[in-house]
Amino acid sequence: MFALSCAKGDAYGAFAATVEAENTFIDEDNDKGAMSSASVMAKVANDDLRPHISISIKSLKSLIKRCWTSTASRRPTFEKILSVLEVRIRDEVFSSADKMQKDLQENAEKEEAVKKKTIQRARADV
Repeated sequence: MFALSCAKGDAYGAFAATVEAENTFIDEDNDKGAMSSASVMAKVANDDLRPHISISIKSLKSLIKRCWTSTASRRPTFEKILSVLEVRIRDEVFSSADKMQKDLQENAEKEEAVKKKTIQRARADV
């Protein structure tokens, strides 16, 4: 477990390990597919290679990118990371969930209105 006093350089490794579990680096110059670990390390160090982030939560995506900046002094501390996770990302997730709930409720109301109209038409035809 990481201590809150970890150096900023450790933020890169922590988020790289987190995202690496769901991402594979593809070598576009080689038809063999996935890159070897040595190739990935060399391209990260020399070419600023970063994986594609397929996360829809904007605050989390931004946080990961800040953790991956090539300048260690510009990376957030673990204290800052926890703060962002606790406040911004939580708010964004809840906001997104509230919007989804509202959309579902609106769709259910529309479906109910269609059902009522269908029943009324059927009764009128009888």
